[in-house]
Amino acid sequence: MSLTRSCLSGLALLATAGGLFADQFMPLGYPVCEPSAALIVPCIGKPGQCLLVGDNETADAVFLYPLGTGQPDVADMQVIKFGKLEVGDIESMVKLDDQTLLLLGSHSRNSSCEIKVKRRRLMLVSDWGKGPALAASLSQTAELSAAALLGDQATSSPVLKAVGVAIDHAEAQADRAARKKDEAACAAASAFNIEGAVAIPGAAGDTKVWIGLRSPLVTYAGKSWAVLLRLKSPDALGVDQATLLDLGGRGVRELTLAGDWLWGIAGGPGDAEKNFVLWKVRLEDLRPDAQLHPQVLRSLPSSAEGLAVVGEKAMVLIDGDRGKDILKGSCDEQGGYLSFDLR
Repeated sequence: MSLTRSCLSGLALLATAGGLFADQFMPLGYPVCEPSAALIVPCIGKPGQCLLVGDNETADAVFLYPLGTGQPDVADMQVIKFGKLEVGDIESMVKLDDQTLLLLGSHSRNSSCEIKVKRRRLMLVSDWGKGPALAASLSQTAELSAAALLGDQATSSPVLKAVGVAIDHAEAQADRAARKKDEAACAAASAFNIEGAVAIPGAAGDTKVWIGLRSPLVTYAGKSWAVLLRLKSPDALGVDQATLLDLGGRGVRELTLAGDWLWGIAGGPGDAEKNFVLWKVRLEDLRPDAQLHPQVLRSLPSSAEGLAVVGEKAMVLIDGDRGKDILKGSCDEQGGYLSFDLR
């Protein structure tokens, strides 16, 4: 079945191996037109849990929805500002603890492969819950290369070496496309792009952030793999471990934790590819250099961006379109979410 965002204004019909599902699309309300990241966090100024939403066209704020009824309360949405700080193209958010969040720019390039500085940022928030304006610090990623990201780990294992080769090749291709202003070559380059992150507690009681790459994919042992990278610390993009995922040629588009599982959205790597799926893998299998084969659960629309799990329910954010007229006060296409049972 072919799916477009316009068909999501009513029912999204999702073909899966087990049959056909109908999921009600629910709008998140203006100005959240292009929701791209989801996270369950404590509410601000009231008890209970909230859904925190990042919009990839909003660099100076995120949006908070109470979940008192189990679904986002659009009428009670709060805009949470970053002050004067900005992170471009927020595609991933992580809760390190109830007071500390990490927001990641995608680190991607624009359609002609120009480097966008604001996208190459990580924001560490250390006072979540104290008010509608956040105190935060920024980290800027100066370079995307095997040497810069992996350092002395670049050749410490065959998997990390393959990851480094993929990153260097993709960035070199993107640099060439940028010099020529060639959008087709840029799309083919599949440059570095983060579209998922989670914080996973370690055996020693420490918590490590893992990021998922939409691109590049990694060629290893004759196959094309998506990759998860473990950060050395949450305040900089330095990597010390990698795990490969067999997602059928798709990239990672979102990550979240629930129970003993790492859940994710996979798709693309291109936006136009209608191959998006929900998947999961056991946390205990997430080991250095592992080559994992996640369980694919169901199909998703190609505009699926963010993922949150509350109890036995999943909420999948659906990208819309803000349009070019930012003064009109409405979305060209509404952004929203689908909610469905995971049992």
